[in-house]
This record gives sequence, C-alpha cells and structure tokens, in this order.
Amino acid sequence: MKDRPLKILMAHKLYHPFGGPESYMFAWKKLFESKGHKVIIFSMQHPDNLPSPQSKYFPECLDLSSDKKYGPLTKMRIAAKLVYNFEARRKMARLIRDEKPDIAHFQNIYHQISPSIITPLYRNRIPIVMKLADYKLICLSYRLLRNGRICERCISQQFWRALPVHCVKNSSAKTTLNYAEHLVHRTLRLYEKIDLLIPPSNFSRLEHIKMGMPAERFVTIENFADLEEREPNYEHKGYIVYFGRLSEEKGILTLIKAMKEYPQVLLKIAGSGPEEDMLRSAAIELGAKNVEFIGFKTGNELVQLIRNCAFTVIPSEWYENCSNTVIESFAYGKPVIGAEIGGIPEQVIHGKNGYLHPPGDEQKLGELINSLYCNEELIRKMGMEARRTVETKYSGERHYRRLMEVYRRLIAEKTGATAGN
Repeated sequence: MKDRPLKILMAHKLYHPFGGPESYMFAWKKLFESKGHKVIIFSMQHPDNLPSPQSKYFPECLDLSSDKKYGPLTKMRIAAKLVYNFEARRKMARLIRDEKPDIAHFQNIYHQISPSIITPLYRNRIPIVMKLADYKLICLSYRLLRNGRICERCISQQFWRALPVHCVKNSSAKTTLNYAEHLVHRTLRLYEKIDLLIPPSNFSRLEHIKMGMPAERFVTIENFADLEEREPNYEHKGYIVYFGRLSEEKGILTLIKAMKEYPQVLLKIAGSGPEEDMLRSAAIELGAKNVEFIGFKTGNELVQLIRNCAFTVIPSEWYENCSNTVIESFAYGKPVIGAEIGGIPEQVIHGKNGYLHPPGDEQKLGELINSLYCNEELIRKMGMEARRTVETKYSGERHYRRLMEVYRRLIAEKTGATAGN
C-alpha cells in the first residue's frame, strides 16, 4: 500500500543553494514531493532565497558575515537572537497553526533560527527529528577540531573546557557566546525535546554516544544521491580530482606534497576557501607543476569534471561524517582514494571501490594514487563497484524508505495514528 501523504516541515536556516547541507535539503524536498508528500519550509529571510509559499513565516535574516557594520547595541541584539530567537518561535507557532504539519525535520537550525522553534512544536505534540550534519551538539566549534587537529577536549559535554583555548575561530568572544548558548539550551532542555537524532554515519553516532549522549536517541541514515540524474562514465580523460572546500582540515597540502613525487599524474583542484592562496603558493614552492587549481565549479561544469576524471581524492584530516564527495564520485562511477578517518571508511572499502590511506601520510597517499592511476583495468573495475555501492547503500529510494519508517513510528507514538501502510 502506498504511504499516506504527509505534511513534513523542513527547518533549515538557508533556502538557497550554498553548500552540502542545502544540496541535501533540496534533493530531500524533491524526493519527498515526488512521493506525494507536502513539504513545508521554515527558514530565515535572505535575498538569495528561492520562492516559497511559506516565506511570510520566515524570521529576519541575521547576517553574521558583516558584523563590522554593526554598532554595539545591534551586536547585542543579534547575539541574543543567536542564542534564542523569539521571532522565529512566534512565526513557527503561526506556521503550525496554519499548516498543521504531521512531523518536523530539522536540517540546520543553529544560530540564525535557533532551537527556540522546538518549543511550539513540542507543545503541539508534533514529532521532531534532526539530522546531525556536524558535531554541534558535542562541540562548541561544530567540528571536533582545533588549530587543524582533532580535539575531543569537551568530552562528556564539559563545554567550559573550550573557554581558555578560544576554540571557536580562535576568538574569546565567539567561544563565550557559543558557551552561553549551550547553557541556555541545556537549562531549557530544548534538544532533549527532539524525538530522534539522525547521524548519517555510524562514526558520528558512536562519537555522540562517546561524548555522553544516550544511545537510544540515535538512528543512522546515510545521505543519498539522485541516481536518475547521474549517469556513470567508466572512461576518463587522464586526470584525477579533488573537489570541495580549500581549508586546513581537508588535507590538501598533504595531497600536493604527495603529487610532487608523481609528475605524470595530473591533479585538478576544484573549489575555494581560506587556504587557497597558501595552497597555490605551496604547489609552486614544491615544484608540483602537475597540480592545477581550476577554481570553484558548480552545475554542469562540476558534473563533467567528475565524470571525465579517473578517480577522486579525499585526503581529509578531520572527522568527515558521511561524505557527499564520496557519494557523488561513486554515482558517476569513479573510485575514491580517501583518508581512513571519520565516516570515510564506512563508504570507501579498501581494494573494492577505492583505497584508504592513513590521514596526513603523504608517502602512502602518493603510492596509492600512482598505483591506481597506472592500472586502467582496476580503475574501471573499482568504478563499477563504486556505482553498485551507491545504488545499494545511497539510493534515494532507500533513503526515503528508512526516513518514512522513522516518521511513521514517531507519529504513531505521538498521536496513535498511522502514517502509511
């Protein structure tokens, strides 16, 4: 029997293409609407937003990137809203009254929207699930990373340990604000009112449990790719690719150092970020003439870049969760050489759909790149296995079924009703 159509409220602070979380949101929306469900959006106002019937409910835009224009009183007002946004809470209450959603699905509500919106949902007995795309609930800086290195200083949620080391962007003020936010949310027990937390990797689930959160609050559901829009290509045009953010934790400097030993292999780096100038200079200083920076790519340009490469490389040195870069690569039939860290080993099976290397080990990384690049038969074989992996583990249909199981169960627990067959 076909699932009864639901009204599903998706809360995410941005409603325009920006990065991985937004890509997931729009793909998720398309998937569930294709199954006949109504998706209700709650976001903040922004000039780049796509049209939405619910835009009148969106709270004001809080632009954190231009605080140099703000006076002291405005800064204090924004800081207060980042901790607890009363406007978002009021508008969420109106949206609930008018739309009467069956369930709420949070993608990223931190800061601009804030967990203030949990209160009206909880009072109306609307079940709530939240995807854990990062480590915000167990780390003030979201990434379990400090000064480019893995950091688990705040184990068991002892967040006061972050204050003396200024772990949030090396700023005492920002670290203090995030700590104050944590204290308010913990006092109000807001996140405890969320019915289920959905990490996209078992690594993330276990990391949250290790840091003191109850195991029964989690269910792992991996990310997905729309396979109908991604045709694999098992041939290539003689280059390999890194695509993503150019930042310290991504391990790109290690990759460049590895590449200089194998000048016959062409690496194309697609992306932008805070480390771009340093990485370009490093490639020149190291004499890595086979490393080409091609800038930020999106849309068809990015698709063709991936489809025509031999394989992709993800040399991360932080706890990657469920890498969309891996899934995208697999969908186009491309093997992945990835660091053995975070959730990557759950995706890349060494010797089958790619290779794993110790994070930060430029010598081993270089050896694996050269070995695979010189083996055309293995590139094709691993690429076909990569496509099979995404078809079985990361398909939209599997993602849909697993989420619907969660939605049905929570709605039944809250209301005694059923949400499908």
